[in-house]
Amino acid sequence: MMKKTVSLAAAGVMTMIAAMAFAGEGHNHSNAHSAAKVNGRVVIAKSKTEQPPKDASKIKTFTLDVENVEIEVAPGIKTLAWGYKTPDGKPSVPGPEIRVKEGDYVRVILKNTHALPHTVHFHGADTPFDMDGAETSQAEGIVNGETFIYEFYAHVPGTHFYHCHYQTLSHLDMGMYGAFIVEPKKADKVKFDKEIMLFLDEWRVGADKDNFALQNGWPYGYNYFTINGKGFPMTETVELKKGEVLKIRMANAGYMYHTMHLHGHKFLVTHSDGVELNAPYWKDTLSIGPGERYDVIMKADNDSGVWMFHDHVVPAASNNGQYPGGLTMLIKY
Repeated sequence: MMKKTVSLAAAGVMTMIAAMAFAGEGHNHSNAHSAAKVNGRVVIAKSKTEQPPKDASKIKTFTLDVENVEIEVAPGIKTLAWGYKTPDGKPSVPGPEIRVKEGDYVRVILKNTHALPHTVHFHGADTPFDMDGAETSQAEGIVNGETFIYEFYAHVPGTHFYHCHYQTLSHLDMGMYGAFIVEPKKADKVKFDKEIMLFLDEWRVGADKDNFALQNGWPYGYNYFTINGKGFPMTETVELKKGEVLKIRMANAGYMYHTMHLHGHKFLVTHSDGVELNAPYWKDTLSIGPGERYDVIMKADNDSGVWMFHDHVVPAASNNGQYPGGLTMLIKY
């Protein structure tokens, strides 16, 4: 979708703690840092090496929760997913964008009201260990009724994403991911007029519209493929003016390789996994593995028309075998 930075709910941690009325004893996080403080059901893990700035205005605070959400992966095909949400928003796949600047101190409050445990892992952001959100640091997850507060400095600029890393095989496959973008202190070498963020993913939906990510075992047999939670023709059409430059951020949140091909244009690959390349290179087809992120730049410099941008693993450009569909979007100028 077009760049629309989400205004996530922000609140001071102490104010939030005072306002919460959690009942019962605090959940025991045996894998949390020894300096973690448990206040009711609020867990604040502190890094050994990083302390928050004294100036509270320099702390960027975001609040997330998790809810069931029905998504339409193709026209008329709806299935259950789990989506991150802001306190005053609706769950979505992908979840709300979190955008900060390099050097910001980031505070992400996960207040879990969902029935199952969840975490937040900041993929590519290189956080301190206790903020990693993986099984090695939070083996029990954040249970229903509990709040966990992730805090870290955004040292690594670039295109990253956050996702659940508890029971990852099913939870990530249920749509629990969103953009985590760290804008660099120094402007990108290549200028652009517009930008979009694209999450590539795949789904296995049964005849009764059940999401097979809830089944035990590896979810083979994907039959629907999405960009930002929707398959073509429901994907967004990007409209440009002749001569405009578009930055495309891409992240593969799924479990398959996807090979994105742009008709009528070459694009410049400027970043890989958030890192600006010393030697950018030109492509028209780019293979993106699970977990990888690429930033590419294209210019609307061909004939005016409606140009396809799609997965050249052609079955993934279909909806349950019906072509065209899936990982296909249009760029129009």
